[in-house]
This record gives sequence, structure tokens and C-alpha cells, in this order.
Amino acid sequence: MSPPTVKQVIYLKTKWLIEDYSSYLINTYRSILRTWDTAPLDALGHLAKALLPVALVFVGYAVFNNNSSSTTTSATPAQPRLAPRPGSQASILQGKTIQAERERAAAEGKKETPSIAKTTSMMSAPAVSLNAPLSTPISPAELAKHDGNSPDGKIYVAIKGSVFDVSAKREMYGPGASYNVFAGKDGSKGLGMSSLKPEDAVSDYSGLGDKEMATLDQWYSFFEKRYNIVGKVAE
Repeated sequence: MSPPTVKQVIYLKTKWLIEDYSSYLINTYRSILRTWDTAPLDALGHLAKALLPVALVFVGYAVFNNNSSSTTTSATPAQPRLAPRPGSQASILQGKTIQAERERAAAEGKKETPSIAKTTSMMSAPAVSLNAPLSTPISPAELAKHDGNSPDGKIYVAIKGSVFDVSAKREMYGPGASYNVFAGKDGSKGLGMSSLKPEDAVSDYSGLGDKEMATLDQWYSFFEKRYNIVGKVAE
């Protein structure tokens, strides 16, 4: 006797499964009828348990069918966009549009790219016409009188021993202004440190590092190009 084929095996197992499930449903139905009046909750539990396989079959079928539809839809190639018929109004209009875009692109390509304007830093900008530097000795006490509070309104700032007349910039160095801490004194150390603390605005800058010395030199160059040198600090 030859062994059963795969189709026969599937048929027999399906038949047995249906027969067993049918028998199970009949027994469950009888159990529900017996317990409905005395224990309705138990009866509902039997009913839910009996219908669960059917519900799972329907859910599985729905999911499988939905996935098949999605795959078919995504696999469908997009329809190619048809080009306008040669000689038609749409074809002529499309040609004119393409030509206009090409001409505009060519015209823009010929335009010179605007160059970035060269900016000059505040430290290197040229100053106004200045007088010849003076070497008149000015004592620290005399220098201190020119902090913007004197009757003549003079404001002196000393850097590395050179005394600059900054009276024209009273809004920057006058009383209450940002840089008044340097008025009437040699504040070289504070300038090198970029510090506005009064305790740093002193003449001894020997402890400055290389970067701070470079900053101090920049400040000296800045003042030298803008303000007249009216003397030298005499200790």
C-alpha cells in the first residue's frame, strides 16, 4: 500500500479538526444550556472560549488579506508622465519655458559676484591730523589733576609713560564714562589685561604675558594714531 499524498494528509487532518471542533461546539452549547440559569457567567465563559478559534481565524484572514493588498498596491509601478505631443500648444509652451529658464540662468551666470568689502579694525584705522609728540615731563600728581574733573576739562591718559590728551572723547573717558578708570593716570597694566578694575589700572606692566603685552601695544598704537602726545610721565 502506497503512503498517502500530502493533499490526502491535509484533507484528513482538516476533516478531523472540523469534526472535533464541531463536537466541541455541540458539547459547549449543551453546557451553556444547562448552566445558563444557575451560573450565567460560567456560561458566557464557555461561549467565549468556544468562539475564540473562530475569531482568530477571521482576524488572521483579515490581516493576510490587508497585507496582500498593500503589497500589490506598492508593487504597481507609477504610470509614466506622458510628454506633450510634438507641435501641440502644450509642447510649444513647454519649449518656450525651458528656453526662458536657460537664458535667465546664462544671464545670472555672467553677473559678477559682489566682493566682500574690506573692513578695517578699530585698532588700525587712520587718525586725524595730529601735532608732533611732546616730551614735556608730567608728574603723576599733575597727571592725576587731568581726570575730567578739573576746571579746564582736560583729560589725560598715559600708556607706557606717554601722556595722551583724550579730552575730545569726554563721552568715553570723562567722569562716569566706561574708560574713566584710566583717566588721570598711567593704566598700562589694565589696558594690557583688558580690565576695567581700578586696582589693575597701574603703570607697572612688567608682569604681563606675551598676549597681554601684544594687547597693550595695540592700545598704544590705537592712541598714537588718534590723540596728541602732550608729554611723558616723570617719576
